[in-house]
Amino acid sequence: MRHPANMQVIAGTMNPKRIEEIAQASQVQLTRKDWYQLYLAAGNDLP
Repeated sequence: MRHPANMQVIAGTMNPKRIEEIAQASQVQLTRKDWYQLYLAAGNDLP
């Protein structure tokens, strides 16, 4: 939820407990290095 591109979350559930769990993702903080590692792990190349 803190992605620099300001992406929006689409939660595919109506279960209140799952929605609460998904909302907790807003508390995750990643460093720039973490973002790049995730980007590369997804099979992307750095520009």
